Amino acid sequence: MFEVIEDESAAAILDQLWEQGRENLLEKIDEAVGWIADGDVRARRHRLDAPILTHGFVWAIRVTDQGQSWLILWSEVTTETAKIHAVSQTNLL
Repeated sequence: MFEVIEDESAAAILDQLWEQGRENLLEKIDEAVGWIADGDVRARRHRLDAPILTHGFVWAIRVTDQGQSWLILWSEVTTETAKIHAVSQTNLL
């Protein structure tokens, strides 16, 4: 089990989505955060190189809502903590 924390920019995007009334998308993101917290294999389907991070990579979770694809980029920062680095609309994956 991980404690999941959010980067400031990721938290700001989530706040904006809430203000825009994107509850369905936020529910899907919350489900994905649950996968991270639980160590579920679904949170580790896509690995992207990110040399600026300590571990050199991030995991990417794709969620779809209203025909839009969104990525949640996260990594383990300690053995007990995972950090969401970004939440972004994308055409990747």
